[in-house]
Amino acid sequence: MTQSQADVVNHATKGRVGIGVNQPANGQDVALGFADNGNNANANGGKFAAAFGGDGETDQDGGDGTANGDLVGLGFGGAGGPGSACHNGANGGDGRGTGGIFGGGFGGPGGRGGDC
Repeated sequence: MTQSQADVVNHATKGRVGIGVNQPANGQDVALGFADNGNNANANGGKFAAAFGGDGETDQDGGDGTANGDLVGLGFGGAGGPGSACHNGANGGDGRGTGGIFGGGFGGPGGRGGDC
């Protein structure tokens, strides 16, 4: 999904559902934040929020996912990128979630080490 496609959803739902791609997502009911290329994702929603950090490219750490929902917040870190030749794989991103009923964060996996 591109941000222009997300803007259509944001407009059509009159702010009830907010979607952000490589930018913060804010929705009165639901917020979904997505990122790519190791970027961080943020989502803030009235009832439910989820954010998915972007996976890293070669030697690049995964992006963090931070979600804050009044009821539920789920944050998912992106995967670390693979290591270049003879280098360790990159770190996975952090996941952070806060919510009145449930908040959870799930860190992304580290990347595969590069072959020597």
